[in-house]
Amino acid sequence: MGDVEVSGFVCSVCFMELASPQALMDHFYTQHPNGGEEGGGGGAAKKVGKLSRALRSKLLNEGEEAPVAVEWEPQTLGGTRDLSATFFQKRRQRSNFEDITANKIVTRLEKLLYSGPSTRQMTEKAAAKARKEFEQTVVPWTENALVPLCPDCGLHFGWTRRRHHCRLCGAVLCNDCSRILPVQAAQKLVKPPTLAGSLGPGTADTLRPLVIPDDILRICLHCEASLTRIRDQERKLKAKHPPVAQLHDRMLKLIEEADEDLPKFTALVTSIVDTGDLAIYDQAETVRKSLLKRFEQIDIVSKQIQNLGMKKDPPPTPGAAKLQRNVRMRAADYLQAHMLSLQSLPSRKAVILAHEKRNRERRAREKAAAEQRAVERAARAAQTQPSPRANRRSMQLQPDAGQDSSAAPAAAAAGGG
Repeated sequence: MGDVEVSGFVCSVCFMELASPQALMDHFYTQHPNGGEEGGGGGAAKKVGKLSRALRSKLLNEGEEAPVAVEWEPQTLGGTRDLSATFFQKRRQRSNFEDITANKIVTRLEKLLYSGPSTRQMTEKAAAKARKEFEQTVVPWTENALVPLCPDCGLHFGWTRRRHHCRLCGAVLCNDCSRILPVQAAQKLVKPPTLAGSLGPGTADTLRPLVIPDDILRICLHCEASLTRIRDQERKLKAKHPPVAQLHDRMLKLIEEADEDLPKFTALVTSIVDTGDLAIYDQAETVRKSLLKRFEQIDIVSKQIQNLGMKKDPPPTPGAAKLQRNVRMRAADYLQAHMLSLQSLPSRKAVILAHEKRNRERRAREKAAAEQRAVERAARAAQTQPSPRANRRSMQLQPDAGQDSSAAPAAAAAGGG
């Protein structure tokens, strides 16, 4: 046994290797209950106990004096330099870059959802081709030949690993490193355009989202992180504003939109009265419906503000309840001043009849003016042309040509005598 080298948890009596300290203890107390005296160990258990106590005493510094705490002399600081301005500048540049990137991504996403060619009347193949061409106009796609490896995972492209393009930045990536953005989730991040044609020719046909194959958009990990950051910022912003502030902001926005449409409606009504154009009438009717809808929304939101938290326990404080009532009163005053005084449009038949009546009156006035001008021209012509009586009198006063020639020698002879 002396020539055999063992290591690990070894029994001091039978030199058996065990897997753990607990296994060693169990083996020692079960196989050697007499402390190893039967195996010639010579009281191995007592030796092990004494050795363990000595080791414990050494590790815990038992019997030794406690260490004395060292008092260090105060040290003076050397040269210092404040780098706060540099840090803030770098952070500001980084934040500005992230904000600019996020704005670009949102703008591109808005164009992809609500702009571009209308593919509803096309075949599936033609629609896919037109959609692909439009996506490349929104953001240029990186050429496939320039990217032999996936920039995220570093694996080669080939028959089993195809190339895909991010619709928001144009980068090339593989299928495993790309992400699928559902159209419904994308619509929650951007708002639809308010005016037709504001984003491109496609919005003039419809304000609904365009048909996108499979209702998904393929994006990369970086664009997904930017969209996630935008969504988190919106959630934090909503969390900071209490519900009454959110409703109040919504009401102010509706009032602002109504104030912008009121002068337009007044100008359209005046133009209808002057011209009677049916196209202007249709436009005025659309603006009036939009105004009435906004007025209705203002009334609904103001009532929500007034009743906010009234059925909860505890109810709003007296100051908050007074504020909510004042907001409702302001909205009621605004509606009374603008909605009740909103001019109503005449019927389409009345506009047509009034337009025809104005045309008849205009033609009558033009005819009367033409007759008046003819009379005036005749009067001016009569004043410039002499009358027949005056012509006869002038002819009687003029001498005859023969008489003038014979009277001349007689007058000369009389003068000579």
